[in-house]
Amino acid sequence: MISSSENPALKKIRFLLTKKGRVRENMFVIEGPHIVLAALESDFKIEYSVLSSKFTGNRHFNDITACFKSKNIKYYEADEKILSKISETENSQGIFAVVKPKEYDFLKSISSVNGLILICDNIKDPGNLGTILRICDAAKVNAVILSKGTVDIYNQKVVRSSMGSIFNTAFFYADDLIELINNIKKSGFQIISTASLAKTNIYQLDLKKKTAVIIGSEESGIQDEIIGLSDVVASIPIIGKAESLNAAVSSAVILYEAVRQRNFCNA
Repeated sequence: MISSSENPALKKIRFLLTKKGRVRENMFVIEGPHIVLAALESDFKIEYSVLSSKFTGNRHFNDITACFKSKNIKYYEADEKILSKISETENSQGIFAVVKPKEYDFLKSISSVNGLILICDNIKDPGNLGTILRICDAAKVNAVILSKGTVDIYNQKVVRSSMGSIFNTAFFYADDLIELINNIKKSGFQIISTASLAKTNIYQLDLKKKTAVIIGSEESGIQDEIIGLSDVVASIPIIGKAESLNAAVSSAVILYEAVRQRNFCNA
């Protein structure tokens, strides 16, 4: 039983809740039984877990600990009060796990005959990015590309709002987004930027072929240089009085138009 907040396992979790810690250690933290189960079902590596003394009464306790044992994952029990102080949620979910990031093969991820990619240009809101990952998982997007200015994908709020989809979606940070987009174009992808004032709308597009969709931040939109690389700039029609849709909603609308056109709904 861990009874001190200075325990090394807890100190490491606290450090990994900072971006500096995640970068230095190349690990991140997940919290809650549902996302821990999602991690266990994926091919991400869990380094260890810490669970509260009260978590033994959770309905997922037996399944999770049995899986830990089968995969030789160490887990520790900690005092409830100490563990709750680490949680960034209002009510601690009683279980944390330290996870090693997965390395994806970019060329393999975009090699599909009719690949679908989402590019996030400076998405700052962690809740939006987490929801975007969930949408991309649902729409079976081949890859998500993140600009340098996009929020850290391992931010706790991103991880929570992804609802486990962070383990199912290939993603890549672009050191040079312009260079990467040019390389994607050379691979046969059409590049579509979204902008509210564009005359062409998404329902006029052919999304059955290889497509990379760029979504910008709500505040500043897509960078001019990036728009200049686009084959098409398209809008999502707004019939009512709302000025705009947020990045996550915009992603869902256009990606599911691609799903509809590709007849995946009837597959």
